[in-house]
Amino acid sequence: MRQRRLAEAERWLRAAGVDGVEDSFDEGFDEGFDASEERIAAALRDIVAIRADPERMPPAEWEERLPGLRGRAEEGGPDAWFAYADALDRLYRLPEAAEWYRKAGTPRALLALGRMLYEGGGAKGLRMVPYYEPAAAEGDAGAAYDIGRIYDEARDRRTAQIWFRRAADLGHGRAAWWLGWTSEERGGDPQHAERWYVRAARRGLVPPAFLAGRSMVRRGACAEAEPLLRMACEGEHAEAPYWLAEALRGLGRAEEAERWLRVAASAYPDLLHQYGEMARLALRDPG
Repeated sequence: MRQRRLAEAERWLRAAGVDGVEDSFDEGFDEGFDASEERIAAALRDIVAIRADPERMPPAEWEERLPGLRGRAEEGGPDAWFAYADALDRLYRLPEAAEWYRKAGTPRALLALGRMLYEGGGAKGLRMVPYYEPAAAEGDAGAAYDIGRIYDEARDRRTAQIWFRRAADLGHGRAAWWLGWTSEERGGDPQHAERWYVRAARRGLVPPAFLAGRSMVRRGACAEAEPLLRMACEGEHAEAPYWLAEALRGLGRAEEAERWLRVAASAYPDLLHQYGEMARLALRDPG
């Protein structure tokens, strides 16, 4: 399935002889399936979904480019080898792509190979780190973040933090978000977490913009919070309208605050309820 050899995959799955799989496509898993049968049914469903989605099938334009890229790869060096490997990767010809990525051997090629194996090939664990390290050593923020993610999944949070910090220092927003979240989760200095959230927000990420803005409102820095919370509102963060209203109220802009409370109340009434009596009083019908 990972190589989009769907007919072969389906043939082997159906060789298991699971009955009732077709009926389960629209109605959910048959209650009589055991765990292994459910996996087979899920895999057959995925084949149906892949076939129905052009975005998940090999792109025809790359198939057309392949002969030319192959010719250049046979005559060229690492850049041409990488370009051919990349095309094979896009076409889900994973074993061939791996061969040409290894042949290229550059940090960029090893990184692409690592991501292909990790994301497309199902390879996991710390043995994947060496594929990412050369690119990270050259300052690739995404590679450093991926190493942090691998260590985090391996429950080595201390090493993950080192790599996320390196990625954040290179400008990776999600790494900064992770650092802020873990700092807050461990009960550290709220403003330390807030500073990481601000760095993540500068990369255009909505959830850390909200978290930073909320933290600022809580400590009374309403003017600093306002642009971050407006960014979160524009990004349709569910809780942001309420906290923007709080920031505006702290700045003495009561009419604007009331407008945002009404936005929060109309869009997220159940969510707003948790904020207590202040919100309900602010939204009471003046008539």
